[in-house]
Amino acid sequence: MRATIDWSHELLSVPERTLFRRLSVFAGGFSLDAAESVCPGGEIGTLDVLDSLARLVDKSLLLTEELDGDVRYRMLETIREYGREKLAVAGEQVELRGRHLQWHLALAEQAEPHLRGPEQITWLDRLELDHDDLRTALEWSRTGGDTGTGLQLAGALSIFWARRGHFSEGRERFSAAESAASTAPATVSAKAIYGAGLLAFLQADFPRAELLCNQSLPLYRELGDRSGAALSLAVLGGIARNRGDFPQAAALLEEGLALARETGDKWTLAELLRGLGLMARRQGDNPRAKALLEESLALWRAVGDKWGLAYCLTHLGVVAGIEGNFERARMLYEESLALAKELGDRNQIAEILGTLGSLAMDHGDFERATSLLEESLVLSRELGNKREIAVALGNLAFATYRRGDFQRATTLLEDSRALFHELGDKRNIATALVILGIMAHHNGDPERAGHLFAEGLSLYREIGDRLGIAECLEGLGAVAATQGNLERAARLLGVAEGLRDAMATPIPPSERAEYERVVSAVRGALPEPIFSEAWERGRAIALDEAVEDALRFAAPAGPVQKPS
Repeated sequence: MRATIDWSHELLSVPERTLFRRLSVFAGGFSLDAAESVCPGGEIGTLDVLDSLARLVDKSLLLTEELDGDVRYRMLETIREYGREKLAVAGEQVELRGRHLQWHLALAEQAEPHLRGPEQITWLDRLELDHDDLRTALEWSRTGGDTGTGLQLAGALSIFWARRGHFSEGRERFSAAESAASTAPATVSAKAIYGAGLLAFLQADFPRAELLCNQSLPLYRELGDRSGAALSLAVLGGIARNRGDFPQAAALLEEGLALARETGDKWTLAELLRGLGLMARRQGDNPRAKALLEESLALWRAVGDKWGLAYCLTHLGVVAGIEGNFERARMLYEESLALAKELGDRNQIAEILGTLGSLAMDHGDFERATSLLEESLVLSRELGNKREIAVALGNLAFATYRRGDFQRATTLLEDSRALFHELGDKRNIATALVILGIMAHHNGDPERAGHLFAEGLSLYREIGDRLGIAECLEGLGAVAATQGNLERAARLLGVAEGLRDAMATPIPPSERAEYERVVSAVRGALPEPIFSEAWERGRAIALDEAVEDALRFAAPAGPVQKPS
């Protein structure tokens, strides 16, 4: 093979040899524009490149491929290695690598503003097409001592990495260039530090994300960049929300929202509204959640951003499902999934598959739920997204339990719970406790179930999650019924019903039969006047008082131990 390449090389004219070795700087396919920008000089003029490329193709030293009407060129790996040897012998390696780096920096910066608008798919695909060369440029910036340009390039690529699920790779690239942040221009440093924080957030590395966004925030403020500051606040608010600190999350997100409104930046405004809508949903305030998400949705449509559109549709689907409008939820999920697939956004695809799995569970289709959740889990593990891994494990545990495999369900749930403890996610720790409580109760251990529901209730009260509180009160009502404390059971179930009515949040179809069985048993075992009086007292009691009463009844002395 070497002899064949030598023979072909000797047949080239001097300008052709020059272009050939310079083209070897490209790691993957390249366009005519790239070749004309990187390779001219000396005996090769810009206008000579096209004809010389054609002759190299004719002599089998270059291959061509057509993508969407554009011709791209590439070398076989063995030919590229040969060309790079010639490049090094000619003493042009450093210069050509520098040109290559500058070309790809210009490409990334040209693409960046389009990643938040109607042309985002075109530009995401373009960057994906050149990803091998972008990687090579970043590596050469590191080994060639130009970490400042590497940092600038990484900052320009952060949205691309976020949208296409290149979380770990992006974080590694930022880490390799972070030494340049202290000497780089503030605009470059702020963007890069925020980008690294965003990618850490998307992998649920909340301590690192918090550290970085607390660094980017003052940099953006010093620059007078209110949109950048607002986006830093959006990530910090998201971290607080995921930890269940809703007051802190609200303060951060509202501060960011005010900055976004001042600038008139519709994209950033839409993102802050989305964050606030998600928080309202988690607190059980569905009307506020819908209002915020619909305002966000209108803005995403106005700027033509399918990424934000897909996320808002998913969140609105969750609200619809909570309200019992399951058909609307399914339609919204399927619309968002189609958008996420069009974007190539694996992170959103994983999340939406998880929500479709939850919807299937609500309908009692645990086989389909298991399939969807397993697919979500595989994707989330590929992406290193710990939060979505934990969510998928928890939901998969419940689906597995409902399919009759208690042992595997317990293992999955404890794995989920451990991850949520690591993340400090109080809401989902509480959710895991509720599922463990349901499993314990159904398997004949009402005392342990009561303790689990109580521990979950305490966490839900702490973070202000009213739907979670209702679910715990229903669980404690069922436990009280099993233990023969029928008036308490009626009162607890009455509290839960009143809370659900206030939120317009019905019990899912898959859980309704069991709920109605418990209510019927309690009603049948008590004289009607006593049942009605206890039930109505529960509906009328202040929620804080009801929660305190429930906790006194069932709370353990300390945290519940894992089952042996």
